[in-house]
Amino acid sequence: MGECETYEYQCDNGRCIDDAINCNGYNPCGDSSDCQLSSHEVAGIFVPCALVLVLLIMVLGLLIQRVKRRKKENQSHLTVLRLSSISNNQDSLHSTSSPPAPTPYGNFVTPSKSPEA
Repeated sequence: MGECETYEYQCDNGRCIDDAINCNGYNPCGDSSDCQLSSHEVAGIFVPCALVLVLLIMVLGLLIQRVKRRKKENQSHLTVLRLSSISNNQDSLHSTSSPPAPTPYGNFVTPSKSPEA
């Protein structure tokens, strides 16, 4: 086989294929030589993908830590509220003063009218 035209790609087996079908995933050369990646090209694909994967794992780890920390803080806050509520209930049980008696109008005291002379 001879040399390929300027718009063609020459396969390792000497076959000429159109540049438009070079490395299209169908192996037009028949020997897979139309789409061989060099080590630089493979590194150019692998390294950025690996970096993105590492970053995603780090972000996921940080999010998990944050959720665990908030859950722990919420549990601590609820414990403080429960203890405060228990303390308030015990204080009200032991207090000597009684709550004000309700009036016919609810808890509001209405001013009494003075008799007119």
